[in-house]
Amino acid sequence: MSRPEHFAPPEIFYNDLEAQKYNKNTRMIQIQTRLSRRAIELLALPAGGSKMILDIGCGSGLSGTVLDDDGHFWVGCDISRSMLNVAEDRDVGGDLLQNDIGEGLPFRPSSFDGAIRAVLQFYPETPSQMEFLTTAATRAGFSGGLLVDYPNSTRQKKYYLVLFSGTPVGAFQHQMPRALDGEVPDELQEEIAFQAKRERFNERHAKKSPAEQRREWIVRKKAKQRAQGKAVPKDTKYTARRRPGRGF
Repeated sequence: MSRPEHFAPPEIFYNDLEAQKYNKNTRMIQIQTRLSRRAIELLALPAGGSKMILDIGCGSGLSGTVLDDDGHFWVGCDISRSMLNVAEDRDVGGDLLQNDIGEGLPFRPSSFDGAIRAVLQFYPETPSQMEFLTTAATRAGFSGGLLVDYPNSTRQKKYYLVLFSGTPVGAFQHQMPRALDGEVPDELQEEIAFQAKRERFNERHAKKSPAEQRREWIVRKKAKQRAQGKAVPKDTKYTARRRPGRGF
């Protein structure tokens, strides 16, 4: 699966077109809703009452909708103006702010009860990336660490960087939540099957020129016609080659 960070920074990649595609992708909505609910669980908020939540990288407000459903108040920030425009069009319940989290936030300390997507769900490419993130978080004064859901699943394994800051109040202590383990639920099995199908499609079409793809299509079509008993010319090295003056 292609990663947006391989193409451009988020404020450039998530332009108006990509933001609309992101918001209209039913599967993306399902995945983001599931991840947002898990992120809220990992916050381990004290029981009772609505909380004030910071949604870092709120995007088009999909995670904010989950916070709305749970009765929380929230402020969402994102670096992409296009994504925030989509969130505004969706009339989400939180306040929105365009902001680069790397430059800090204009809020006083302890303004929020928790932050989601700072329960960071991410897709590390290498073990060194995981080590770098956890080490940097510790040096910055956070406690917590890495949590991995379904560690034995190749496709459904999810990495979360769960961070705590400040001093625990009263009986509430900073404790790492439990990771999900065991058998992957049916709804996630469907996601695994979809991912596998997409990867097979990408492998078939990766690094192939239009001419190669056209030849494969013609060869498949001729094979189907032969199976139907039709007379079809044999495949040769010239099959699907463009011929001058013939328009194909």
